[in-house]
Amino acid sequence: MRTGKWKKGRKAKEGTECKRLIGKKTQRKQQERKKRRGEEKKKERRRTTKIK
Repeated sequence: MRTGKWKKGRKAKEGTECKRLIGKKTQRKQQERKKRRGEEKKKERRRTTKIK
């Protein structure tokens, strides 16, 4: 298994999902991160408006 090159010829280890599933998982994680970041920003906005 080559480690450096992710896209070209990545052989699957035993017990791992296919590339497409891995991609879906990473996308889901990114979406969750985006949501969390958005919520944090909203909270900060609320805090700043109350201080003024």
